[in-house]
Amino acid sequence: MQWKQFERRIAELIGGRRFWASSGESIDCESDRFVAQCKLVGEMSLAKLTALVDQAHRDGKERKKIGVVGIKLRAGRGFKTPALICIHEDDFATITNAMINLTTAAKLAAVVVHADEFSDPGRSHAFDHIALRQLIHDVDVVTWLKGMGALAPVKRT
Repeated sequence: MQWKQFERRIAELIGGRRFWASSGESIDCESDRFVAQCKLVGEMSLAKLTALVDQAHRDGKERKKIGVVGIKLRAGRGFKTPALICIHEDDFATITNAMINLTTAAKLAAVVVHADEFSDPGRSHAFDHIALRQLIHDVDVVTWLKGMGALAPVKRT
């Protein structure tokens, strides 16, 4: 795999685009949520990789995004190696803190379905109102909503 192909692959993984080769930036790819530095290497020290991850982290913070390093071992013709995505521990914490579990996701999906049915006079049923009240007070939903912080809509008083 050539370096341009590798950069395109990392850009695809982060849902973004590759910058042109001689842009002079420390960022090779960027999306709405991520910036990436890409390295196709024969070998690299852990110290060098750590420095790259730190730089990607700083670049990401500058743009209010997550910085990653895509790295792939160039093992020689006919030897395939996987791409590795390396990320700073602070960025990893940001990602994992923003994730919701499948149970909470299912409950939020139920809120959407019951709210849709409740708002349609032709399909509305008393059960929709009951289900919505229960879901609004569900501990997982309440915890998720609190975790949204400033992103959550403000309740009218």
